[in-house]
Amino acid sequence: GSLLGFKNYLPSMKQRLPYHFYDILTLKASAKRADAIIVSSKLEYEDALEFGITKEKIHIIPMGIEVEEIKKEQNTSKLKILFVGRIARVRRVELLLQAASQLTIPFHLTIAGGEEKTSSVTRGGYLEELKLLANQLNLNSNVTFTGKKDPADLKLLYKSSNIFVYPSLYENFGQPLIEAAAHGLPLISTAHVCFFCSVIAST
Repeated sequence: GSLLGFKNYLPSMKQRLPYHFYDILTLKASAKRADAIIVSSKLEYEDALEFGITKEKIHIIPMGIEVEEIKKEQNTSKLKILFVGRIARVRRVELLLQAASQLTIPFHLTIAGGEEKTSSVTRGGYLEELKLLANQLNLNSNVTFTGKKDPADLKLLYKSSNIFVYPSLYENFGQPLIEAAAHGLPLISTAHVCFFCSVIAST
């Protein structure tokens, strides 16, 4: 992950203190003494520079997936919306539920992924909060929480969906965006991760 990614999803200085203290205590030695640092995106490259690593040591090797011929399933009865990713507060899935509740056309939203904490100081229970919110918004019949899925099941979800939505606050790469694009899905993301959409489109 990003060397400084915690700054983007830990809102208070108090939550960030353990990370800053660790860097001070270790003098960032593991990263600075390495012969090379491999990052997966320009964002991680910039974080590494800010962390104090010389640019000569930093190498960008983007993540990728094997792309195969995709035959999309056609479904015109309702709009099938998909989110795939670890269920963490930084992903802001509540925004997706709130937006879905405003739709006036037939739709079904699938949220695939298990809950994971992005930091030891982030409180748990996010998935249950999302399920409660879905109930409060009267979306129970329109939303499916699938839990964590293996790659084969995810392929089926991508193939059967019409659109992919990713309202994350911060991503150091955002692999689900690449997976969705490889399956021919239109992408909707928040401003901070839309950079990856343009990269995917250009390649």
